[in-house]
Amino acid sequence: MRFKDTSWYFLAILYCQFFSTSSQSSSESLYYVGAVVEYHPIHGLSETAAFSNIENYITILKKAKELNSNLDIIVYPETGILIESEDEIFLSIEEKRNRYLSLAPIVPDISKKIIPCEMENSNISMALKKLSCAAKQYNAYLVVNYIEKEDCNNCGGDNKNLYNSNIIFDRNGTIISRYRKYNLFQEFSFNITHEPDISIFETDFGVKFGHFICFDILFETPALELLRKHKITDIVYPTHWFGELPFLDALSVQAAWSYANDVNLLASGFNNPTTGSTGSGIFTGKYSKIPGLIHADRKKNALLITNIPKVIQGQRNVTNFEKILYQFTNNEMPTIDNDTSHSGFLTDFLSSFTTISIRPETDKFVTLCKNNFCCHLNYKAEHNETIGEEEEYYRYRFGIFAGVRSYGVVNAGVEVCGLMICGNDSLSSCGKQLDRNNIKFRTNFLKIQITTTVAKRENSLINMPISLQNDFTPLDPENFSLESIDLENFKILSLNFKGTEKNLMSFGIYSRNFSADGNALTIHESSSSKFFF
Repeated sequence: MRFKDTSWYFLAILYCQFFSTSSQSSSESLYYVGAVVEYHPIHGLSETAAFSNIENYITILKKAKELNSNLDIIVYPETGILIESEDEIFLSIEEKRNRYLSLAPIVPDISKKIIPCEMENSNISMALKKLSCAAKQYNAYLVVNYIEKEDCNNCGGDNKNLYNSNIIFDRNGTIISRYRKYNLFQEFSFNITHEPDISIFETDFGVKFGHFICFDILFETPALELLRKHKITDIVYPTHWFGELPFLDALSVQAAWSYANDVNLLASGFNNPTTGSTGSGIFTGKYSKIPGLIHADRKKNALLITNIPKVIQGQRNVTNFEKILYQFTNNEMPTIDNDTSHSGFLTDFLSSFTTISIRPETDKFVTLCKNNFCCHLNYKAEHNETIGEEEEYYRYRFGIFAGVRSYGVVNAGVEVCGLMICGNDSLSSCGKQLDRNNIKFRTNFLKIQITTTVAKRENSLINMPISLQNDFTPLDPENFSLESIDLENFKILSLNFKGTEKNLMSFGIYSRNFSADGNALTIHESSSSKFFF
């Protein structure tokens, strides 16, 4: 959903009967009420900035309870309390680490069930006390991402570990869970644990949650272990994503991961569109409709609340996702001084893809192969003949990649079959944000089917149905299906588009091959490609 710059109040408030009651969800309820926050924080590695952001968190929580007194759980984004200012970005790793350490609290042992709000004379940090008291006052579970330090022996020159952590408060303000981020993304001042945390917490409304942070979503551990070994069906997910086109926009990944694993995902995103950092949502796996999304092309502070169906014996039984979507004004949340932002995204390594230009005038069947990896595109589309060849309009390419790419900090095994939008006939015009006001959509897809065969690797592959529309939101699951046929050593994957889409930006299967992680990068070769029509 996209915000208008003239919005002064919440965009939509839709109430239904369960919103009008005043009791929290129970273990017998078919749903619980969750909220995610898209937040643009006050920047600066200082106590003043941290406490200001925490006060804003409490303001957001207060507003959430005013809008829906039944709120059970709220999720805040990664790095929303402490984030470097523009000047601090250029500090050395050591200088940044020292500043973080001077501000980082020590989180009490989870097993002790500490309530910081009630420990007036202790040395527990004021930040944790404020958050604990807020959870208690507003009777809600809080999922807060924050920094954390730990004393240690022989672990470095400062005898400290510094972690990017999630901290969970229950309705009484008790710290009941903690997760320390394992797959760091250019966070060179921080440490990781020797083994990844498997962090789970149970709630009084009968849902057991797992949690991890941002970049973790693209890896097997701990994210998939929570699902496969511990059978978790609900995930809370703070993130500060850096969007990459055409296949790794934040909302695309969140929706695709939720669908691929058929789990509920509550994703809260850091807001800074200049780095493609925007996108929060509540997702319900393969359920027909996405309950709610937040996406902004300018700096925004926003709140999404909706009822979330519990997964009971593999089924979800709530059909009505009545939601509240609230946008804070600058007077309510003065974190945006001068918004001259524009959306900016990274671009995938498309020069290493094997691609072909798509001509939609007639029905087509295309097969692309590279080094024993083949993908098949079967599509039907029509041209808008009112748009002439002399006008600027979007083109499409179909591309494949199987190998190892860089995620900036790690080499990762990836297999991709996908349709992507381009500004012209050249590959260099693909995977970039284009001028949607001046470039027109000429192609209307009536049918898309993408199929491929992938090796069966036990607990080492996830296949995600990636989609992105012109408003930077993913398709609802009712508009596509991803089907899998298991053979002895292989899987046949078939991604089918069910709707009529005039503004499609990308559509494809994005698979992670974890067994190839850490291998040498795949070098682009211009030969040995085969094209069949």
